Amino acid sequence: MSKNRLRSERYLKHIRQFPCLICGKVGVHAHHLRHADYKGWGLKNGDQWAVPLCAEHHMDCHRTGKEKMWWAMNGVDGLAWAENTFNEWQGETIPDKYQAITSDNADYFEQKDE
Repeated sequence: MSKNRLRSERYLKHIRQFPCLICGKVGVHAHHLRHADYKGWGLKNGDQWAVPLCAEHHMDCHRTGKEKMWWAMNGVDGLAWAENTFNEWQGETIPDKYQAITSDNADYFEQKDE
């Protein structure tokens, strides 16, 4: 994925159409993965590293402080989801093998054959 920091309100709107990757709630925030590119503390990564989180999980993620660990504890590969979703949005065909599917949000995601 490009090292440029994308800024696109249109892409963030696209991300907000997905349910929360943790619980499946709709009406989400576009959370920027802090551990995607190490730009330095306080510098927001590009919008290509945004993922959908409900308000509760978005705040929980920020409170934790160790984001990489937080995602691992929740059993979701946010980096792979962000990269896959961004590539698809750009029109590339990427297999959905990294799409987060849990028992809580399976109704919101559709398994695709490769």
